[in-house]
Amino acid sequence: MNKDKPSKIKIALIEDHYVTRLGLSLVLSEIDSLETVGEADSGLSGVAVVAARRPDVVLLDLGLPDIDGIECAKRIKSLQGSDKVHILMRTSHEENKAVIDTFSAGADGFCLKDCDDLVLISAIKDVFYGKTYLDPRIGVRLADFLSDSPNRHYLKDLYITSLDLEFLRSLPRPNDDARLKTILQKIAKIQL
Repeated sequence: MNKDKPSKIKIALIEDHYVTRLGLSLVLSEIDSLETVGEADSGLSGVAVVAARRPDVVLLDLGLPDIDGIECAKRIKSLQGSDKVHILMRTSHEENKAVIDTFSAGADGFCLKDCDDLVLISAIKDVFYGKTYLDPRIGVRLADFLSDSPNRHYLKDLYITSLDLEFLRSLPRPNDDARLKTILQKIAKIQL
């Protein structure tokens, strides 16, 4: 697929709640440039759907009944040809560990479930085009976490600057994707 002018962005939904999956599918079906090519209600079946359908973007829930979204993301990223698959974690979990583990697992974005439909569609397009998406509320939380005195050693250990913290607090920042990726790659090294 030519990423400059895709005919449709192919999406796989991995979400254990049927009604949520149905709602997502309905929202996505209203957008001409998006196409749902597979759905799964568990992590293991999600990996199988991704292997069989080869979507461009995976909307992945963190809390799944068999393996969680983190393990699912790792398994998806280990599939042959997975370098063309972009993962957008979509969850209600706001804990720092969930965010850090998401990016450690190779996901391309982290989106809270209560985001507006237009924000979700924008996040899907961002990760499809190789950008990193981080919910602005999570950027603030990460900056606060790193600024907290018991965690300040991460700033030095990972070469995270006060300007990086301000950057996280002021998301979204158009045209600064490279900086966001660099900061999140550093944060992904934290072991909690």
